[in-house]
Amino acid sequence: NAIMEEARAFADRPEKSLAVTVYFEPEYYSSVEARRLAEEARGRSDMPVDAMAAAVILNRYLERIRE
Repeated sequence: NAIMEEARAFADRPEKSLAVTVYFEPEYYSSVEARRLAEEARGRSDMPVDAMAAAVILNRYLERIRE
């Protein structure tokens, strides 16, 4: 997958220059879930769907590492 190769190449830079580990989290259905959350909020959130999807992905990662 060309996009994943590009993402891995992008992650290599901070891993090497900052000596940090970059973790990858699957993003499948994050936009769908973000839209559902926006509908549940019924207009109380003016956050763009992409930003909400990013929050969904981060939340998934945090839940996974807590287990």
